[in-house]
Amino acid sequence: MLDPIADKLLLTAAFLSLWLVGELPLWLVGLIVGRDLVIVAGATAYHWVIGRFDAEPSVLSKLTTAVQILFVLLELLHLSGWLVVAESVRGGLAILTAAVTLASGIHYVVVWGARARRAKRMEKRA
Repeated sequence: MLDPIADKLLLTAAFLSLWLVGELPLWLVGLIVGRDLVIVAGATAYHWVIGRFDAEPSVLSKLTTAVQILFVLLELLHLSGWLVVAESVRGGLAILTAAVTLASGIHYVVVWGARARRAKRMEKRA
């Protein structure tokens, strides 16, 4: 559990820092942080309402983390002057990052919502 938490904290800090220096739009940072807050809130609710839950990152979630890390890395390299990244590439990667982040957030809500409904139905039958 600590490894994904550390990943999320590092990425959140990186995205917030890039926003604070004016390199990222607030909507992108809000989407990324908002997704993580929804996942944490959902996991907490699941734990208290349903019971123990085994966190299993989906393939889409792993892809989202990889794209976010790549995006932050390219932004930092661009800002440092070590790599010149065309504005169109930066913009395209921002859109890709937003798309996979949104898709992953929706995926978690749908999958874990279905599991919660199934668990509640099974509980009523017992």
